[in-house]
Amino acid sequence: MNVHITVPMVPPSPNERKWQHHMARFRLRKAWQEGLFYGVICARHRRELIDQAKTNRMRVEITVHIKNTFDEDNLVAAMKPVLDGLKKLGYIRDDSPEFLELVLPIQQIKSAERKTVLKIGPVGNE
Repeated sequence: MNVHITVPMVPPSPNERKWQHHMARFRLRKAWQEGLFYGVICARHRRELIDQAKTNRMRVEITVHIKNTFDEDNLVAAMKPVLDGLKKLGYIRDDSPEFLELVLPIQQIKSAERKTVLKIGPVGNE
């Protein structure tokens, strides 16, 4: 089973100095954790996703809908709070390659709505 999660925010660029303070990073990770939790509408899907992550290598596809482009390296680095939130909620076991297949994030540029869309499921269940 693949689950789609829509979070009505985008991760900030890692180049922004305000995210270098440890408390700012803590608040950012907390905001992503809450966004990911409430992005899964059905509690049954949330439970199934957690159960699958316990025994399977998970695949995560991320699409960021933004107004301006990220450099490719910054786009990948910006996913850190998103992956931390997925791990904290149990949607993935760990963000190491042993447990996670992370597809390179995609940018939808000039999007009217700033949001992040994730597709999560066991590897081989695309």
